[in-house]
Amino acid sequence: MRYEFDAAGWYIGPTEVPLALSTDIAPPEAGAGQRARFLGDRWAVYPTGTLSVVLTKTAFRARLSLTEQIRIDNFSVLEYAAADAQIAALTIEQRATVRTAIATYKDAQEIDLADPRTVQFIGLLGGLDLLDHAGRPAEILAS
Repeated sequence: MRYEFDAAGWYIGPTEVPLALSTDIAPPEAGAGQRARFLGDRWAVYPTGTLSVVLTKTAFRARLSLTEQIRIDNFSVLEYAAADAQIAALTIEQRATVRTAIATYKDAQEIDLADPRTVQFIGLLGGLDLLDHAGRPAEILAS
């Protein structure tokens, strides 16, 4: 059995035909007001009203302020990290987590604002005070 999804990854239904936009990974049960979305290696369940906004990396980057771009771009540069009070205040584990999140972002071909990995990445940066102000995660992820 295969499971078909549309170009944005939203579940369409089961299929016997091996279509290009299908997988053999079964989607989870979606309750009332929910729907499943394929993320390339797994399914996630979202509220029915969730819209998929997929951006190029350039368009996503434009949502970040220049200060935020500089901080992300230079996060692993020792001299910059030592001079930036927000980065210097992080624990070793927090720095490692941010480096991994940045690597995942850099590996992406496009950025989906509804993808849990994107939400987690921006939430992590906001939670560690690496964005301009507390409201920035919501501003960046607004569709």
